[in-house]
Amino acid sequence: MLFNFWNYHVANAVGDIDIKNIKVSDVNDYLTQLDVHEHLKTRTINKYISYIRKYFTFLTQAHLIDSYPLVGLKGISYQRRTTVVINWMNDLPNMLNLGLHPETIKLLLLISLGYTPKELLKVRWLEIAEHIHNSGLKAYIVKNLNFTKTPNPFIFQKQNGDGPIATNESFMRAVRLDRDILPLDLSISKLRQSYILSYVSNSNLTDQYLMTRLKLSSKRLAYYKMCVSYYNLISYKQKAR
Repeated sequence: MLFNFWNYHVANAVGDIDIKNIKVSDVNDYLTQLDVHEHLKTRTINKYISYIRKYFTFLTQAHLIDSYPLVGLKGISYQRRTTVVINWMNDLPNMLNLGLHPETIKLLLLISLGYTPKELLKVRWLEIAEHIHNSGLKAYIVKNLNFTKTPNPFIFQKQNGDGPIATNESFMRAVRLDRDILPLDLSISKLRQSYILSYVSNSNLTDQYLMTRLKLSSKRLAYYKMCVSYYNLISYKQKAR
């Protein structure tokens, strides 16, 4: 069973494949695979969860990983019909009126332009300027960038404008403060997921277009198609204020 889980993770992981990098979301993806694609019974899946928990408990106690990563893992009966908000990208200009932190607007913008979590800190102004078609949104980004040291600053730059910030966590502190304003999960991975599902749920788009636009392999696209049928997808609607 553990061999099966690891094979699934190796085939679908984005980035470095290391047991120390396993997160609850990786295990939940695997449980979705067992439930929706392999059609295993709930009791069987929960046995898998028990084995996985014991395995990571052993790794933690043996100091083979830094900390136990599955604190938030629940049984499959609690994982069904997860709700994901999609199709929020065109509403980004309207979000300027909600009092969000600039870091939140920047993050939403880059995700809406298709950047992956690993690319966020590398993006510079001239790379995206021509792709921002709303004048108000473009003016907002310009206002919240420091151009004193370069005409092409990083979107997530140091406060003095001298190069990019070091980690995503540096801007996520501000983003988390806005979590009660928007009906979106503002974690980077969940925003990326909702962006992808916004496209994959559109039956008019071809697989080739989706793989190119979303930077996905055919296997990863198949996984997200499975998610479309599994999750409860609802279109973005601004919260009443």
